[in-house]
Amino acid sequence: MNKYLDKIKIICFQFFCFPYLIILSLSLGEIELYTKGADNIIESLLSITTQSEKDLLERTKKVTSEYATFGLRTLFLAKRKIPRDFYDSWATEYAASSKELVQREEKMEKTREKMECKLSLLGATAIEDKL
Repeated sequence: MNKYLDKIKIICFQFFCFPYLIILSLSLGEIELYTKGADNIIESLLSITTQSEKDLLERTKKVTSEYATFGLRTLFLAKRKIPRDFYDSWATEYAASSKELVQREEKMEKTREKMECKLSLLGATAIEDKL
């Protein structure tokens, strides 16, 4: 089966929110959120329910810890499947919060938090950061 992706929304890193999010619509109408961010932030957003998910998290933490000893900057990668009705409701709320004149950032962050939860860990990256 061929799948194609259609970008729905990208939410970039802001001072008030840490992970970078991208929401994609797949060919069969499925919606998925992908995110990357600091390991401690992403770990707090994960939904760990099975032993294999626990094992993956522990292995990933071990590997990223080893990478960090070499001075590499590590990020966790995660995803979430999003029901269409949830996305539609959330998108309306997010658009409204982005137009607020008072406490816009706080309202956007609160709305964003509804999306960036119940994540499944995909893995990690490690790069040399010369900054």
